[in-house]
Amino acid sequence: MTPGRQSATVEEIIRATCSVTAATTRASSAASSLYHEQVVAAANLGRQSVSELLRVTKAMAQGVENAELKYKMLGCGRDVALQVRFEKLAF
Repeated sequence: MTPGRQSATVEEIIRATCSVTAATTRASSAASSLYHEQVVAAANLGRQSVSELLRVTKAMAQGVENAELKYKMLGCGRDVALQVRFEKLAF
């Protein structure tokens, strides 16, 4: 998604969620390996993935006219970001 756009496609949200999934998988394997470089790289990938997910979620919510659905979409994006954060802290 380009930074100035006000809308997002379904493909972009799918790509962003796949990226978050890959980041959490990588964080899990990095935590078990105990290599500092891998843990740092996984954390950076996780931050980047969550940031992109939140950007796409916000862009999708901007295009929704129904206020209830808009806030539900934003809340879901926030919930995923918090779950990823707490999963990382569990390692």
